[in-house]
Amino acid sequence: MRSKSIHISAKLVTCCLALTIACVTFPDRALATEADAAARWDTMRDRTRPPEPCSAIDPSQHSVVREDRRIDAIERLDDVQTSALSDDEATSFTGNAAFVSTATLRPFLVRAIAKHSAPMFFLQACGSTLVILQGSLGRSTSPSYRMPLVVMLAHEPERVEVLWSIAE
Repeated sequence: MRSKSIHISAKLVTCCLALTIACVTFPDRALATEADAAARWDTMRDRTRPPEPCSAIDPSQHSVVREDRRIDAIERLDDVQTSALSDDEATSFTGNAAFVSTATLRPFLVRAIAKHSAPMFFLQACGSTLVILQGSLGRSTSPSYRMPLVVMLAHEPERVEVLWSIAE
């Protein structure tokens, strides 16, 4: 059991390291050939350094859209990076009644991409920019596909940076 815990911890450290590297260096060689649809959502090639300071968004404040609602979410985000959601819509997209407005947070549907079917996302709020990094472990760069998220935010971001990183 301890070995499994260490293995999971190593994966988490690797993904966090990848997030730090991506936020500092943004190497061109990290770009990969992607499907046209996902490429429109991938902002790595247009990456600009976000304003400081950045603050991590707790994983409990974001969720992947349920698979049976993914097509609806993708269509809704066809021409926009974000879309404000009602509480009922957020619950419908996530299957989780915890994604409802509070005094300080509202649910938003946002673009993200994934390199595999069980992604781990790291989100940061950097001023008016939302940075989304999908970290993966693997030996090759898989094609990207669109995987919208519901994120609880204080305000709608002006820009969404959608990034990915793969570590061996």
